Amino acid sequence: MLNNIPVLAENELEKPIPVVEPTTIDVSLITILPGKSLYSSFGHTALRIVDRDEKSDLLYNYGQSVHPFDISFLVNLAFGRMDFMMGVSQTKEAMLFYKSVENRKVIEQPIYLDQERASVLKDRLEYDSRPENRQYNYRFFTDNCTTRVWLLIKDIIIRDDLPLPSTSRSLRQPIEQVLERKPFLLLFISTVLGPLADQPRDLKASLFLPHELMDQMGLFLTHGISGCEISTEGMKPFFEAVQGEPKIAAVTPMGLMLFLSILSGLLALSSPNTRMFAFVFDTVLFGAIFLVGVCIALLWGVAGYKEVGMNTNLLWATPVPLIGLLWNRLNSRRLVSTLLFSLESLGAIAVTIFGGFGNQTVSIEIRFFCAIIFLRCVSRVHRNYFNPIIKTEYGIGAGK
Repeated sequence: MLNNIPVLAENELEKPIPVVEPTTIDVSLITILPGKSLYSSFGHTALRIVDRDEKSDLLYNYGQSVHPFDISFLVNLAFGRMDFMMGVSQTKEAMLFYKSVENRKVIEQPIYLDQERASVLKDRLEYDSRPENRQYNYRFFTDNCTTRVWLLIKDIIIRDDLPLPSTSRSLRQPIEQVLERKPFLLLFISTVLGPLADQPRDLKASLFLPHELMDQMGLFLTHGISGCEISTEGMKPFFEAVQGEPKIAAVTPMGLMLFLSILSGLLALSSPNTRMFAFVFDTVLFGAIFLVGVCIALLWGVAGYKEVGMNTNLLWATPVPLIGLLWNRLNSRRLVSTLLFSLESLGAIAVTIFGGFGNQTVSIEIRFFCAIIFLRCVSRVHRNYFNPIIKTEYGIGAGK
């Protein structure tokens, strides 16, 4: 699935695949591909443990939310408090849910371990599933259902038998790939991510997306790991999702930006009779700008996501134009609002022209959006400047 997965040196490819003696415990990596719901947008990772001595077939996963996915979940997300826990279920029942309820493709990758490693992994999963151990604070990029499974694989299965490759892929790249069919969600996440999301990642640290881990495990097929053998069958679907007719999005982010650009231009050229409509348009526009800034500030300053910090989009995602607009409505002296609109227009045009200034990826849709902000702020400055009251404030004089 990933096109640029790092590979090991050629001499590593020459290692013979080790033969693992049969054990009483079967281990598989289970990857549930993304679904239609918002919470399932990135997919899911679990480990399947079949113990023939105990006649058990259990699915262990670290991705169960303690609280329902409602408005309180979003509030907790903004404040960096997302309570998740380890869940254990019968594999048959869990697979029935993904097949019948969510219609998501599930892929199984058998991992043949020696008895010692299989037992250690099973014991660790049982330990983590205890009531006193199973709950943790979920972090999108560093501590989630995939990173925890990856750490178990790295520490218990791989150990020091296989050098882990480096990668030039950034945090942003795999997110763009997995959210390709959800453009508005991708646009939002791409906007709140800062320059750190464009830096190369160290694969030794963590794999945070299910499809990344699935593909990385596929690489181990040709690399010798003492006491471990990836199935020669490779990745096999547990079951396939039923595919409906592909839906064509009625509105795309770029289509929306083009529409807003045209509307913004028409408002700038319109007569005073459309002033109320322009006020409503600018209120919604500047309110959205403010909310984006609040999201970035909360995720960075309160929730502690360093991947969001030092965000170039904070040049335009500010409360400044909204304050200026409200000032216009509440105060006849418009010099202050003119200065506020001018300040906002400078930040917006800078991002429109220079994007992320070479440090951060800024999408073409956001640059269009910044152009819209610039146009509306300049229009407000122009309207203020030629208002008779503002002329008096500037010392121009209404009659001159």
